[in-house]
Amino acid sequence: FGMAYNMYVRTALSKNMAEARQKVIDLYRKSCRLVPYFIVQYELSYTPQSMRARIRRDFEMHKLVSEPEVVDKLLFLGNIDIEEARNMWKQTNHVDSYFSEYSDTTGLSTVDDEPSDQNRNILELDEGMVEYVPPTALPKEKYENTQYKENF
Repeated sequence: FGMAYNMYVRTALSKNMAEARQKVIDLYRKSCRLVPYFIVQYELSYTPQSMRARIRRDFEMHKLVSEPEVVDKLLFLGNIDIEEARNMWKQTNHVDSYFSEYSDTTGLSTVDDEPSDQNRNILELDEGMVEYVPPTALPKEKYENTQYKENF
């Protein structure tokens, strides 16, 4: 029928860090408001406090990002994750693994390692490809003793 559309979604560019900061705060508040909804929809057994602490940990992890372009990319990825979870496009095990990865029972959290240079980690990738590189990785021992070793 001659309907043309743009296949690529552009992120809304922030003019400065003050504008980007307000968008980050809005995303954080939106994420925290959706916690009760996620508990019901995905039948999660976590407390709202521990889930909000896990969300806050991700925001704290990226607090040293100082370029508006990088903040806009992270905001875009965060909004996509929220929309996928809200629309039930994620399976329960995806949402559960996100909150159980560093979950604690008290809802209190600490960030042990600060990212060294978040701007460099994200901007060095090819244009259009964004990948999150966590500042800490799980110990190799967790993966060495798994039943899924390749037998070649």
